[in-house]
Amino acid sequence: MGIIGELWREFMVAFRAGRQGGAALREFQDEQEIQRLGAQWGQARTPADRERAGMEAMNYIIHGPQGKSGGANSAEANELEWSDNPGAHEAYLTKRWNNPYFAPSRRTVSREDLSEARKNDSDKFLLAQGLFFCACKGS
Repeated sequence: MGIIGELWREFMVAFRAGRQGGAALREFQDEQEIQRLGAQWGQARTPADRERAGMEAMNYIIHGPQGKSGGANSAEANELEWSDNPGAHEAYLTKRWNNPYFAPSRRTVSREDLSEARKNDSDKFLLAQGLFFCACKGS
């Protein structure tokens, strides 16, 4: 694929991420920044340049873009009230929250994310419970 094809593909990915907004756009921006940092490290000529590029990449991985951790709607630890017995969606949020294995944009969890996860868990539980009772009555 030529340079025009690559540029077109990148444009379409950015356009779709922009239309989806929120998380998709942040993930696209993270991917772009990671590619830029990788290219910067690969183009370094001296060990000092390579070390500087590596440190910039590590700072991005740990602290996010420009040293920002969290977003405008992210919640602090004491603002979130985690369940004692979380469902699958809430358990995933607890795993993702401030975890350096996730991209910086995915490490933040808002109260809205938590309430949506609880609603999804509750809906799935009610659906499973209904299916279980229907299966029991059929036997």
